[in-house]
Amino acid sequence: SPLGDGGPAGPLRAQMAFDGLDADTVFNTPCIGYNFADLVSLPCHAVHSVGEVDLITRFSRNTVLGSPIVSAPLDTVSEGRMAITCALLGGISVIHCNGSADQQAKEVSVVKHYEHGFIMDPNVLPPDKTVEDVDRLRQLTGCSTVLVTDSGSMGSKLMGIVTSRDIDLVEDRKTRITDIMTPKDELKFGMEPISMSQAQEKLRASRKGKLPIINEGGELVALVSRGDLKKSRAHPLAAQDANKQLLVAAA
Repeated sequence: SPLGDGGPAGPLRAQMAFDGLDADTVFNTPCIGYNFADLVSLPCHAVHSVGEVDLITRFSRNTVLGSPIVSAPLDTVSEGRMAITCALLGGISVIHCNGSADQQAKEVSVVKHYEHGFIMDPNVLPPDKTVEDVDRLRQLTGCSTVLVTDSGSMGSKLMGIVTSRDIDLVEDRKTRITDIMTPKDELKFGMEPISMSQAQEKLRASRKGKLPIINEGGELVALVSRGDLKKSRAHPLAAQDANKQLLVAAA
């Protein structure tokens, strides 16, 4: 029966009021740490529906999590794969420090590149390169999309884009990428300044896999990927930074 003032449950409520601490006291008392053995949760009737429960919490003053989940900085717990899974569910992982700084940075990089948001360092090649160069770049980075600019670097004029569809059936790998790329005048692209939500909407409307972002001078400044839109839909609670990259911490 409900834990009301009357009936057989009444004495139980009175006993609970003087047994231990209520949730408000436990979670609103500053500077106190608890472990699992310190807390015993007593069953009780819920007064709210599941849909009304809000688990949003703060990991730090400026870091908001969709779920109150943090994985420990242990080498058997928190590495790149765990951090990705945790962040997709709204939590955060603290990458352990039982290794070199380079190893730790590599694990962080794995997480930050899982969802790119604005990709500030995409694969870029100059127009004199060949399909063979695209193959080498794909083996090195795992990404087959290459942007072609006049100097082969970010911040120079966008000329076109090469994707896996353009190169998969090319028999002569010495073919220049300018012969197979989709030229700029056939591309859909975003103009800087542009927000992530605006870029995503433009990408949806374009029905393309990638959306280059250029400035008024036609120079490449970033790239947005459709693959990240799919990940976002599948994980609405994902813990992300302002650039739509997954959150991760390091010890």
